[in-house]
Amino acid sequence: MRELQKPFGILCCLFVPVLACGILVGSSPRVVRAHDERGPVAGESRRLDHPGVGRVAFSEDGRRILSGSDPTLADDRKEVPSDCSVRTWDPTTGKQLSESVLPKAGRIIDFSPDGRQGLSTTLVDNAGERDALLQVWEISTGKELRKSVLPKGRPFLAVTPGWRSYLSLDGEDSGVLQLRDRQSGQELRRFEGHKGLVEAISFSRDGRRLLSGGDDQTVRLWDVASGKELRRLEGHKDRVNSVAFSSDGRRGVSGGGNYNSPRAVADSSVRVWDLESGKELRRFYEGEDAAVMHVAISPDGRRAISIGNFSIDSPSDPTIRVWDVETGRLLRRFTADSPSGLAGIFAHLVISPDGRYALTANMDGTVRLWELP
Repeated sequence: MRELQKPFGILCCLFVPVLACGILVGSSPRVVRAHDERGPVAGESRRLDHPGVGRVAFSEDGRRILSGSDPTLADDRKEVPSDCSVRTWDPTTGKQLSESVLPKAGRIIDFSPDGRQGLSTTLVDNAGERDALLQVWEISTGKELRKSVLPKGRPFLAVTPGWRSYLSLDGEDSGVLQLRDRQSGQELRRFEGHKGLVEAISFSRDGRRLLSGGDDQTVRLWDVASGKELRRLEGHKDRVNSVAFSSDGRRGVSGGGNYNSPRAVADSSVRVWDLESGKELRRFYEGEDAAVMHVAISPDGRRAISIGNFSIDSPSDPTIRVWDVETGRLLRRFTADSPSGLAGIFAHLVISPDGRYALTANMDGTVRLWELP
């Protein structure tokens, strides 16, 4: 189960910077076919069909949705180069606007700020070692623009706002982060301090600070320019799986838990932090069985959103919870009518730029838009 967690804990839990609206062309617009005959569940505004979806994003103005498939999810989780598809949608009508195929792209990880390019990663065998292959694609044509290899390392974790550099791990099970130039692959900086594998990364909107969390049960705040650790946020009693910044960078949110932990010691909690003081402002969800695998925070910092995927007694908890940061009240609970087992897992979560909607990639092959209170 540990190997199953890594793609989600590292690559899918990240709160990706919103995608600037770009020109994306492809197939003629068509009405999206529902994944099944069931209607929307409570709070669900749209359900879009994209088999194998693993990554979603909003355009900067919120007028487009972009989704990317992850073939590794459908291939017994083996990371082998496979064709990926990228689709764009109108969130108001649910119409698909375009589709492109990226040949042997592995998995879609991020989209460029102008919306014209996509970044993918996959692990490839090289004389018995596993290397990370990074590829940059032109979305409208599916043409490969650039590729590079990161030897003997975990694949890509997160890209900086502006897409100038990216973070990777220094080794497959490392707690050391490397900031690398996206064009040359040259190492620019190292972030050292975590005592176990780093599971979650988030950049502040201005790209000046970095949040990380991992197996050592800590959340750390870093200065990107110097690599200096600014704060160490302690309180989680289990692995930290996801972290996110508020838009103004003053607050952070983290989610933790380990589906392998015995019930007596499991700590599946969502914590909201004042990043200036390091103080824990709120704590939600503690004592639940399901590990919190995805968290986000609304642009105004007033609402925290969490999804608990894995649990000890059942494969998944397909529930989105919306919390009021100021009062600690649970504002809304959305439960997806996904099939049981792995198909019920949420692979990705982002919030719209205006804070009105949550967007999820579900492993049952659907992209879902949820109206937030």
